[in-house]
Amino acid sequence: MQPAATQPRRGTLLGLALLVACAYAAFAHGAVRIPDETWLQAGLDVAALLAAAAWLSRREGLQTTREGWLGIALLTAFGAWCAITMLWSVAPDQSWLEANRSLAYALAVMLAVGLGTMSGQAIERIAVGWLIVAAAVALYALAGKVAPGALAADEPIARLRAPLQYWNALALVCAMGLPVALRVVTETGLNPRPRLAALAATYVLLLTMGLTYSRGGFVALAVALIVVTALGRRRLRGLGAFALAGVAAGPALAVAFGLNGLTDNNATLGARIHDGRIFGAVALIMLGLLLAAGNQALRFERHRRLSPAFEAWVWHALAAVAAVVVLGGVAYVAADHSRVWHAFADVKQDRQYDPARLVSTNSGNRWVWWKEAAGAFSDKPLGGWGAGSFGTVHLRYREQPLGVQQPHNVELQWLSETGIVGLVLALGAIALLFVAAATRLRRLDQPRERELAVALLAAAAGWLVHGVVDWDWDIPAVTLPPLIFLGLLAARPGPRRAAAEPFADPEPSGGAVRAVALGGIALLLCGALASAALPAISQSRTEAAETASNPDTAARDADVAARLNPVAVRPLLVASSIEVRRGRLVEARKRLLEAAGRQPENPEVWYRIAQLSQQLADRGSYQTAIARFAQLDPVNPVTGALERQALAIQAPANASATATGTPLPGAPLTTPAPPASP
Repeated sequence: MQPAATQPRRGTLLGLALLVACAYAAFAHGAVRIPDETWLQAGLDVAALLAAAAWLSRREGLQTTREGWLGIALLTAFGAWCAITMLWSVAPDQSWLEANRSLAYALAVMLAVGLGTMSGQAIERIAVGWLIVAAAVALYALAGKVAPGALAADEPIARLRAPLQYWNALALVCAMGLPVALRVVTETGLNPRPRLAALAATYVLLLTMGLTYSRGGFVALAVALIVVTALGRRRLRGLGAFALAGVAAGPALAVAFGLNGLTDNNATLGARIHDGRIFGAVALIMLGLLLAAGNQALRFERHRRLSPAFEAWVWHALAAVAAVVVLGGVAYVAADHSRVWHAFADVKQDRQYDPARLVSTNSGNRWVWWKEAAGAFSDKPLGGWGAGSFGTVHLRYREQPLGVQQPHNVELQWLSETGIVGLVLALGAIALLFVAAATRLRRLDQPRERELAVALLAAAAGWLVHGVVDWDWDIPAVTLPPLIFLGLLAARPGPRRAAAEPFADPEPSGGAVRAVALGGIALLLCGALASAALPAISQSRTEAAETASNPDTAARDADVAARLNPVAVRPLLVASSIEVRRGRLVEARKRLLEAAGRQPENPEVWYRIAQLSQQLADRGSYQTAIARFAQLDPVNPVTGALERQALAIQAPANASATATGTPLPGAPLTTPAPPASP
């Protein structure tokens, strides 16, 4: 038996592994695409295998409440349900990726529960570690503004988005880091230096959020502040620290919003460097003033305390201000409700690169996408259209030629893609994890640990609300951290094992059973690793086929890619293009027909079939393909032209070469422009 001293070390290593996973996801552009997401999932699989071996060797295991176990079970069941939807999915390759992602989330929650079980300091370490990760992300983002020549010379977008490459995700990372920063600032048991460092982190996170222009990020921050204030202690100090950092960030943001080099897309690098230096100087000056004011506040705190009467007056004043803001907002909406509603619901060009959007009521076309998701759900309410399929499904429901991959609402995405079953499993899992976390929170008696636990719970609450207006579930960089927080808070720390006797049997009883259990776990994790790797390898071979100069080599790569991912159509589309280059049109058509067999409701496949039918002068096949394409993507800008051209062609139905494999003679038809990418 190993000595108990090794237990904290294993907890440290596992906690470090989870934090590294969060940092990797953030700096790998959110880990939203393969192979970045594949590497993240592989890392979690390896960490799970090592953790399982360590737990089994010491006859330890995960400990959580009944709600925690049920939440883990439902989250795992949701991942399995995503895999099951591949049977009827209109985009089974995306369903495969969704299943891998959801199962990886479930695995991360289990690892977090294990960490919380084995380490009594896990909450503090994860909270502080996450603050470091969030601050590092924010500093990297700001560095691209201050020194664009070194970090972002080729960035054409003024709105801050690096390193996640999505502004709303960057804002959410900052919003989830702020509750922890405020709890550290108000922790009176710490030395002034870490508290001032946390105050500086609060300033950096707020400054970064402002430059993302993300309204959803500030909504998530407001929810997190409400939770951390309502459940935590030192409420007034936390709000004071937040206000102090906000006052310091205000002038820096005002300067940034007034500089064309920081707000204009495609600004010259020279203008960006010049204005970035001005912004950097102002930001540093305000940071120095903030730290000076913070240091004075800490000195005041050590020598004087606010009277209860003054604190009560401040709370009454804050309540009055909040009431005025809410009533003012309600009055504004009521006075001009028609304009506000049309601004929210109508399809229009979103001013997404204008800082003024922070006070806009434009939904960014979300209302349109929500209606499309609701329509898709109403047609297939039980099992949905298949996990990850909204990018394909919405084409048949859209009324405007707007391309999107998610409805920008996690719950509606689950409903449209996985049906009521998927929604119940996913929401039930998250709700139960919140219940388990709240139960643990009530039992914490260590003040510092409890305050940091409240901060983590507040961050998770902000993430949950933010999912109503965005596609957070598909962004591991913003979903992995809150799920880790919930798993950590749901854990029940076990008692520390006593040190082993000097001459104890190093191989306690039950070794064979544990070996079998470890073998079973290893097989499951190897299966998960293979499931994550196959789509990534297939994509890599597909990309190699697209760039290969030798047609034979390209054809082999495409064929391997198609075999590695038997539900994807992209390898077959690439293989068809290669056969066209080789002059083998009939073989190219066979590849396209195979793609249509894999995904018969993919409009791009039918468009490609129509193109090839033109080259073969196969009028019947052309008409059939265009009719199918128009059915699946009726408002595509090229659909009308294609339908008119198909109607103008007169050919007997039995003249199609699709069934005979023999191309018809005749001149090629005129091909309209390709359809817009969804």
